Amino acid sequence: MKACHRFARFTTVLLAGMLAFQVASAATLTLTLRSGTPLPTAPDPNITYLLEPSGLCGAGFPTVFTAADFAAAVAGPNALSIPPFFVWNPSLQCDTLAHWISSPPAQNPRSALYAIHFNVPAPCCIGKAVMSFCWSQDDFLGDLPIGGPNPAGVYINGAPVPAIVGGSYSAESSIAGVDITGLVHCGDNVMYVYDRDAGCAVAGVLFSSTIDITSCITPTPGTTWGKVRRMYR
Repeated sequence: MKACHRFARFTTVLLAGMLAFQVASAATLTLTLRSGTPLPTAPDPNITYLLEPSGLCGAGFPTVFTAADFAAAVAGPNALSIPPFFVWNPSLQCDTLAHWISSPPAQNPRSALYAIHFNVPAPCCIGKAVMSFCWSQDDFLGDLPIGGPNPAGVYINGAPVPAIVGGSYSAESSIAGVDITGLVHCGDNVMYVYDRDAGCAVAGVLFSSTIDITSCITPTPGTTWGKVRRMYR
């Protein structure tokens, strides 16, 4: 009976050791990107922009965005934090710290590609990246509602996030759980927001984005074969 009892204890410890190696740990990094970090009216130090090239109100970018367009948005002047136009949504429920932005002068009726950096500290191993995005805009995010070569309203490192389009200037739009795992990398990243003017009156965008990045799953050290053998010598 003692031998059986000893074997049972050995088996229990062995299984516990095996299960311990199956326990996994993963850290999560949460980043918030918002428009209009300073109070209106002041330049936003975190956001730069590129205007569509025709110089006309109501016009979108004439061709599909290229690497040169994205680079020019990053290297462009700072966006302007502005007060909302009287018919615009005054603030976001998802993030009351966000403010409307436009290219100067305030509420300038021009289509613009905005750029905002975010950093994933290296070294890192990205297991999953999920984005939530809420916004209001005048007139649309992306060309999709009225047609054009750039249907998406948001891009990560130059790649479109097709789920984020359209919206309203008077109400808040939102989307959660957008998988952007394959678009994010360690180090410096850039999110681009394309505000499409259509009405030739005023233009601007108000947004807040939360990006949750979960690291790759790694085993948690547990009981080893060596420990089990020492316990039952």
